Amino acid sequence: MRRSARWPSKGDHQLSIESWQSWINDPIYHLFFNFHSTAKGTNTAFYSNPAVDKLIDDNMHETDNTKRLAAVKQLQKIIIDDAAWGHLWYDNWTR
Repeated sequence: MRRSARWPSKGDHQLSIESWQSWINDPIYHLFFNFHSTAKGTNTAFYSNPAVDKLIDDNMHETDNTKRLAAVKQLQKIIIDDAAWGHLWYDNWTR
């Protein structure tokens, strides 16, 4: 069954395989929906880390690309170190 905001994950599965595709080519956009603690219905791992939330919030509207890139790299390191997801290979596909 396809999960949507109408049928949000309740966390009652031991394992879930998810896929995320978007028309928006912005890493902080994706990080918000997949890893911000307030992203209900899309943060299917129920991941919550105050440092991640703060970095996302502080950089969501940042216009300095150097600062944004530094934040994204820091976010990726935290999320990977926390092992929030088991990352699987996926085609390099940008729409």
